[in-house]
Amino acid sequence: NHKKYIGKTSAEVSKRWTEHIKTSLEIGTIKSQNIHKALYGHWDEFTFSVIAVSEKEKISADEKYYIKFFESDIYGYNMKSGG
Repeated sequence: NHKKYIGKTSAEVSKRWTEHIKTSLEIGTIKSQNIHKALYGHWDEFTFSVIAVSEKEKISADEKYYIKFFESDIYGYNMKSGG
């Protein structure tokens, strides 16, 4: 459906994706969000990719930038403008 979800992580990328999958199954540690409802049962229909690597001090600002740039809080799965 071309909807996007922008999220930041300081963890290993594959671990973060695994946590999103687990949360969609209601066994994960991430607070449930719109993306998890969409993921449930449709994991193979999603593409998970890194769009930027940020310095630790800039990670929240960069997340906000990309959510605004892709308008993923309006036309995607982000529920907030990030940070």
